[in-house]
Amino acid sequence: YPPFYDQDQFVTYKKILSGKIEFPRHFDYAAKQLLRKLLNVDQQSRLGSARDGGDEIKREQWFVGVNWSDVTELKYEPPIQPVVTSPGDTANFDSYDETDLKMVPVAAKYEIQLFKDF
Repeated sequence: YPPFYDQDQFVTYKKILSGKIEFPRHFDYAAKQLLRKLLNVDQQSRLGSARDGGDEIKREQWFVGVNWSDVTELKYEPPIQPVVTSPGDTANFDSYDETDLKMVPVAAKYEIQLFKDF
């Protein structure tokens, strides 16, 4: 779910700059809180930007019940185990016909400036 999406690209930019996020009703409260904090427009207030960055994120309600030692020791069974046959195996990625891709123009300088502090 792209939190700032709008069919109008300019509206998407405005949503990003305002930091206002609209979530579907079925989203868990703790997930919404986590995402709001991670997507905070103010870099100083953004979750994970403080001195103890990663630890601050780990303390969020969304992660209650996660045993971080077990995570680092690879004790959790991943929900999806893709089959990989070689280092360059791309079978688990969607394929796209490159001729169908339309070239998107590079953002204008004023558009890039809108995101300089984000």
